[in-house]
Amino acid sequence: MIRLFTLLLLLLSIVSFGQITGKITDSDGGPLPGASAAFYQNEELVTGVTSNADGTFEVKIPKGKYVLKVSFIAFQTYTKALEVGESPIDLGEIALLEANTALEEVTVSAQANLMEFKQDKRIYNVSKDLSNIGSNASDILNNVPSVTVGVEGEISLRGSENVRILIDGKPSGLVGSDPATALRLLQGNMIERIEVITNPSARYDAEGEAGIINIVLKKDDRKGMNGTFDANVGYPHNYGASAGINYRTGKFNWFANGSINHRQSPGGGYTNQDFYLETADSSYSQYTTRDHLRSETGATIRLGADYSLTPTQTLTGTFLYNPSRGTNNTKLTYDTYDEFGNFLNSTFREDEELEVEQNIEADLHYEKVLVGKDHKLTADFKFQDSDDHEDSDILQEMVDQNREFFQYVNNQEDERTILLQTDYVKPFSDKKRLEMGAKATLRDIVNNYSV
Repeated sequence: MIRLFTLLLLLLSIVSFGQITGKITDSDGGPLPGASAAFYQNEELVTGVTSNADGTFEVKIPKGKYVLKVSFIAFQTYTKALEVGESPIDLGEIALLEANTALEEVTVSAQANLMEFKQDKRIYNVSKDLSNIGSNASDILNNVPSVTVGVEGEISLRGSENVRILIDGKPSGLVGSDPATALRLLQGNMIERIEVITNPSARYDAEGEAGIINIVLKKDDRKGMNGTFDANVGYPHNYGASAGINYRTGKFNWFANGSINHRQSPGGGYTNQDFYLETADSSYSQYTTRDHLRSETGATIRLGADYSLTPTQTLTGTFLYNPSRGTNNTKLTYDTYDEFGNFLNSTFREDEELEVEQNIEADLHYEKVLVGKDHKLTADFKFQDSDDHEDSDILQEMVDQNREFFQYVNNQEDERTILLQTDYVKPFSDKKRLEMGAKATLRDIVNNYSV
């Protein structure tokens, strides 16, 4: 037994180990977690280790001569000859260069649920619902639980119209002064998903909203050239078409979306009101009929590109142009009767309204993915220029008195906005996370109204 113990001590004294440390980074000095550091002798693998979250690694290896190979996906392999002795070896930073050759395509397929529930929001994956084909944003929102779209297109969340609508997580002139009309003209083919945020965090403006509806537009991530085209025809007078194209090559991902839509919405109604005043001879009733025809034509053009600065950093630039033109012709007839039902007088009022809108937006978005799920840092610069002009010609005629009144109404609403924003998100668990950031908004608003 003593001889065996002595033999083990002798072997341990012969085979001694050396310690090797280092840090694996990209060319910009950013850490590469999960990179491989492998040690070879005579082209045979002896041992290996993967880097930590900060890119560092540490390994103990028997004394001898080795070839170190450091590799990471999408980067060139780093090779270095080493002679390991008893003294520790610190390799310092090992900066890997990005590979020039394209990797073979790897396809990972998964089916997203139609409805997903997150910590602070519900996500409705629009592209997974076949019933949305040919629909516009207003139609799609009406299918989202807890969201209601009224007859005139007004949006309410959990019964309250005090709701804010965002595009890609930011305010947009696309749904600025007249969200109802804008959402009817935005084709569903351009929408990837809708997020309903009923408990907004500190990242969003605290303006007392009942909640936030975030519409995320499509941007295809598949490799190569991809495209889609949709067209729809409806009655009465509902025509639309939309197309999207995406081209991914190397570090660039180019994308473009466009849609055009025309629709007319006829409508009408009537009301009967009885007015009972203190004196019987002052009581009267009024019968009102209303006919209207609303016509809307609009288009949306969106161009953009993603550029991968590093495997964890992306820069995205987008440009959006959204012109629209609409008319709203309304005819009202007021017939007044006394308390006995005898006709007293009639008033006719006609309102011919023309509305011309134009919205231009440019956005620059930076995103850095940090270690951990949903851990990231973002920064945005956005410029928005919105013009909205409404002209109304109003004719009011007192039929029994043969009197006419004319009115011309002009309403100008213009807005220029510059947005600067940065956000940091650090999840700790499924129920806890840290969010913080900074935001500055510069706005120039012009609102002229004349009659």
